[in-house]
Amino acid sequence: MAGSFALRRRLIAEMAGGSAEEVEMISAADGAPLLLRPTGWAMSLANKDAYTVVALAETSAEIGVDIEIVREMDWRPALSMICSNAERAEFEGAPGDPASKLKAFFRMWTLKEAVLKSTGRGFRAGPKAVETPWELLLSPGAGTLQAFGGTLDFWTADAGDTIVSLVQKRV
Repeated sequence: MAGSFALRRRLIAEMAGGSAEEVEMISAADGAPLLLRPTGWAMSLANKDAYTVVALAETSAEIGVDIEIVREMDWRPALSMICSNAERAEFEGAPGDPASKLKAFFRMWTLKEAVLKSTGRGFRAGPKAVETPWELLLSPGAGTLQAFGGTLDFWTADAGDTIVSLVQKRV
C-alpha cells in the first residue's frame, strides 16, 4: 500500500507538471480521495492488487476510474445488486460463452464503478441507476452512457486479464 501511495503521488505530479513532494491528498468524510495540491484538478483513483490507476481532469470535470482483474467467479448473484431488472434480463439472456460473459461482467462492473466514483458518492449513488447496454460490454472501446441526468463519455481497455474503465461527465 505504501508503494501505491508513492506511485499515486508520482503519477499525479507527472500529469500535473509538479513534484511528488507537492502533491497533497486527503480523504473526504465518505472516503473518496480529494486532491488538495496541486490545485485546479479533479482526481479519481483505482487500485487492484499491484495495479494503480490515476485519472486527472480540469477541476470542473466529474471523472471516475476503475480497474478490475478478470477472475473466475459466479457473477449472477451480483447482477441483482447492481443491475435494474431489465439490464439483468438483457445480460443473462445475451448470447456468449462463459468466458466472454465473465469479461463482459467485469467490463460492466468497472463502467458502473467509474460512473459512481464520478458522482463523488461511490456506491451510495446506486449502481442500478447506471444502465450499461449489452452492446457496450462486448469489447473494449469508447462511447457515451446516460446516468444521473447527464451524459458521460467513457473509455474501456483490456490489458491481458485486467479491465480499466474511465468516465467523464460532459459539461
